[in-house]
Amino acid sequence: MCDDSTEEDETVIVEPKSENLLHHKGILTGRTLTVRKNNQMFVRIMNLKDYPQKVSKGEPIGTCQTAEVVVMQKEVPKPAQTKTLPGPLQEIMKKSRPLLSPEEVLQFEELLRRYADVFSLSDQDVGEQN
Repeated sequence: MCDDSTEEDETVIVEPKSENLLHHKGILTGRTLTVRKNNQMFVRIMNLKDYPQKVSKGEPIGTCQTAEVVVMQKEVPKPAQTKTLPGPLQEIMKKSRPLLSPEEVLQFEELLRRYADVFSLSDQDVGEQN
């Protein structure tokens, strides 16, 4: 049960109690990351029995503590357009343009730029694979 002194509308972690009395009845509480609103939250529980069971209001199912929310920003990669296509890939792009729609041309060019390092550019850079 969460302490009433915690703030409303906050992210909390509910940890199952190891001495949980519900465990003896065949009901397990799952560790839950949830939002507490108006002193209520959703928590996963699992019934291990073959018949329905009731959990009484206010029955302790775990401990609750405030979770720290950390937002990490993903580093945005530099646009692939800054790379110049190697000669053989420029030739492939030139031959493909008439066969593609304008949108497909942009997508194909982006694909060639992004994966330019995996294309064989001459007979000398072809190796053996195991």
